[in-house]
Amino acid sequence: MNKMKRVLSIGLTLLLVLPFNLMADSKPLVTSIEFSEIDPLMEIRNLTVEMAEDGYEDAEDGVQNQLQAINKAIADLDAIGFAPADPLAPLPYESAIGALLATQRASLVAQRKALLDTDLEEAELQMKMAIDSVTWGTELLYITYNNLALQVEQLIASKKLTEKQIAALKVQEELGMVTELAVEKAENELSGLADSITQLEHSRDRIKQQINIALFQGFDTDIEIGDVPRVLAPQITSIDVDSDYDDAWEESYDVLLNEDESAKEEDEILRKFEKSFYNSYETLMEKMATLEIEEDKMKVAQKSYNIAELKHTLGMISDLQFETEKNTYESQKTAVKLAEDAQFQAYRVYEWAKEGLIVSAGS
Repeated sequence: MNKMKRVLSIGLTLLLVLPFNLMADSKPLVTSIEFSEIDPLMEIRNLTVEMAEDGYEDAEDGVQNQLQAINKAIADLDAIGFAPADPLAPLPYESAIGALLATQRASLVAQRKALLDTDLEEAELQMKMAIDSVTWGTELLYITYNNLALQVEQLIASKKLTEKQIAALKVQEELGMVTELAVEKAENELSGLADSITQLEHSRDRIKQQINIALFQGFDTDIEIGDVPRVLAPQITSIDVDSDYDDAWEESYDVLLNEDESAKEEDEILRKFEKSFYNSYETLMEKMATLEIEEDKMKVAQKSYNIAELKHTLGMISDLQFETEKNTYESQKTAVKLAEDAQFQAYRVYEWAKEGLIVSAGS
């Protein structure tokens, strides 16, 4: 287990220090990625995954090689021990040789037993847990990138509307219809929107860089990130959480990796897994309820937009009033998409829990 931890540590360090131009040369570039491709791409490209797999294979090969060497040494000692005695050798000398051979053989047998007791199964679990954790981390980056893209898109639309509102306010100010303070407040709002857009765009760019690093290619590679998949309501409502838990706890990495602990400690680990598992289900149900609320709001926003569009066509409202109503409508569309993404993210958290890995949606 300690070797596996060292391997993972080395892998993470290499991700930070290796020249990315060398990384990019080692494998063909990934210029676009869909969510369904994350798992297989991590298996074949991610450096941490590769190091974890190599570390386990080296450990397994090392044990087998050592066992072969020890078995050969024991066989050689047995061949010597059962060889005909030298009739010319003094009896005490033969006895001393026999005792020495017996001692060496006992030592080799003890070493063989220690190797056979080596928990390769635990090392394999550690490897699989590391791979799953890397995969989930990249999935979360993918979802977060899409979230930020939606928010940036909406803020840009709001910024354009605010610019139009400021232009109208300045005309009204000249006519004495509004105060200078009203214009200044609108301009401050515009500055705030511009700053938020810049910050979110920087965050989005950093996430894209992290996805590139996870793919073991240059962090500045121009990669197109696909959309977040949708999970349908029947996929959630058909869940039998108790049945899923009965299967999941037996696959729990934490439970399996602590089977040698005391009964009390094992019970505590299982209790924590159970709590986390059911929490992931409850979060999923909450996200589904939130999406339903946002979809209901969308129906109202759609009706309001349709009415505003008709009024604008008939000349009953100004261009600015129509743009304001349209922005409200687009904001609600974004809210629905974000709620859909949140539901899918919660669904993935639950799916990972079913696989025995408790993950956090916030990291």
